[in-house]
Amino acid sequence: MFKKEYAPTLADLQFGIIASLLTIAITGLIIWFDAKTTCLVLIPMKEGLPFDKEGPKQIRKSGWIVIIEGIIVQICDVVSNAFLTYGYKDYLSALASSSLLERVEMNYQRLSVYPTSIYPK
Repeated sequence: MFKKEYAPTLADLQFGIIASLLTIAITGLIIWFDAKTTCLVLIPMKEGLPFDKEGPKQIRKSGWIVIIEGIIVQICDVVSNAFLTYGYKDYLSALASSSLLERVEMNYQRLSVYPTSIYPK
């Protein structure tokens, strides 16, 4: 039913793979920056100054970093999943035009396929 020509090649998936790796790199960079900010809160505590005046500022900064990270990572995930889905465009169009399926729904996080029957008639 499905021919080998529908299989995605590395060239079809390369933008999705690059976008996924960039997402991982950006997430790692933001986590590293947040860890350094957290260390600035913990250093005065180690020295016996738990109520240092810079502590609340650093905690607030850390909170903003986490919020911004969440937004950036979600945007990067949508972009990388869009590129990966685009790599399967021929396969998905062949699958969607098949008489064995009732419908195909694409979400940026999952692909749902609803067969009309298990066995072809």
